[in-house]
Amino acid sequence: MLARLTGKPASIPEEAKSVDIPQMELLFSTVPLIEGKEIVKHFGLISVEAVVKEEEKEKSSFFNKLIKNNGNGLIYKLGEARNEALKNLETQAKEIGANAILGVNIGYGNVGGLTGSTMVVTVSGNAVLYK
Repeated sequence: MLARLTGKPASIPEEAKSVDIPQMELLFSTVPLIEGKEIVKHFGLISVEAVVKEEEKEKSSFFNKLIKNNGNGLIYKLGEARNEALKNLETQAKEIGANAILGVNIGYGNVGGLTGSTMVVTVSGNAVLYK
């Protein structure tokens, strides 16, 4: 599939690297509870989005739309957008008084159909206060 999209052999350059998930201050969990802790308040669902838009000079393969060269190797733009969304979700949770986000879900979507040049990263979860 990758070879078909890029027109090149299906290999990722050695200098390509993923973007690590940042250290967060609040507890993030994909499950809806915290074992051994009591949830004292539910704030409800919170959600944020981050957008990756193709720059005009990047009119190339789908694979190349998702990465950029920053001089230190390739970094995935989607990873950066995911991290931005996670940080924004944490900020939103702090503003309402939550100290954890449970049931965290990260979704990716393409805006504009098969030829769309914009990717959207959505992060959502249930903001809670636990003790």
